[in-house]
Amino acid sequence: MQFVFWQNIISIHQSTFLSTLSNRHSILLVVEQRLDQERKGDGWSIPDMGKTKIIVAPDDKTIDNLILENKDAVHVFSGINAFPMVYKAFKKVVALDLKILVYVEPYVWFGIKGFFRRLKYMALNLCYGKNIDGLLVTGQTGRRCFLKAGFEKSKIFDWGYFTAQRAFNEGAISNENRQKPAILYVGRIDCNKNILSLVDICLKHVGKYACLDIIGAGPLTDLLIKKIDRAEDIKYLGSKTNNEVLDLMCRYDILVLPSLYDGWGAVVNEALQNGMRVIASENCGASVLLDGKDRGEAFSFVNKEKSLEKILLKWLEKGTVSLADRQNIAEWTRYSISGDSVAAYFEKICSCISGDCTHNEVIAPWLS
Repeated sequence: MQFVFWQNIISIHQSTFLSTLSNRHSILLVVEQRLDQERKGDGWSIPDMGKTKIIVAPDDKTIDNLILENKDAVHVFSGINAFPMVYKAFKKVVALDLKILVYVEPYVWFGIKGFFRRLKYMALNLCYGKNIDGLLVTGQTGRRCFLKAGFEKSKIFDWGYFTAQRAFNEGAISNENRQKPAILYVGRIDCNKNILSLVDICLKHVGKYACLDIIGAGPLTDLLIKKIDRAEDIKYLGSKTNNEVLDLMCRYDILVLPSLYDGWGAVVNEALQNGMRVIASENCGASVLLDGKDRGEAFSFVNKEKSLEKILLKWLEKGTVSLADRQNIAEWTRYSISGDSVAAYFEKICSCISGDCTHNEVIAPWLS
């Protein structure tokens, strides 16, 4: 089969999926730019995309030619109207009535802003819903959001972001004979990521964990540094590249992602691939990867019995992650969120939109 992916950037969160898919099919990736400044600031670099052919910043004539040359392909878009070049190509593909899949993250669904966002997607559904063959939604919140906006249930498929599987390095694992778990946070230092709430909880429960190390940068960095100035067990490690973060993960037991909102949260994938347990907000798409038993658990902003504080204390009581548990967690990711498993699932989605199987037969490997 032929696939054309229209995206804003060359994303590390799609690289392992597209690289694997390119070994089986003809893949063309068309992007507005290689990387944006925010991602460069987050330590991203251009990932290996395998046999995928990449075109950067095409002009209008090139977009027209690419579409005409790939009329038999399935065209996959990052959002509907989120990015100018992607939206331009989307409307041209709609006009030719070609096969269309769309990646979408949940929109902000609460408050006045959420009301108008829902109206926006209701309008987009009225305009384009009949032309979209499948909507690839991130997390359970994404599914709820687009059902409420009126998109057909039979066209909605679970999706996520996927990171490259690295060899599990047992020799790099070190808990320094700790008796208490080590906590890691990786992400922006801002209000949405809610890192200061995590710090406040840890300051309240000193002695129940070995350390909380924080990696990232953002507008609240100075306030964070001031808050932890006298804390012996909480350290701010500054910004690090993605590879540096991955090398460090084997040293920690629990990753915490306390975001108020996260379309997915690929750092959850990376932590699980390194055998860490994860605590993430229920508003984080990747919380669907957590089982509440072995891999970690989602906390709630609404249910006080499942607050961040209570869930964190529950998992701290479990102690450090043993080598056997770490191996089991990492092994689960190999058959649930690896490039091979996701590529096979994507092929199943394409079979469904072509009428070769039913919607009920298409189940995401991380949910099966």
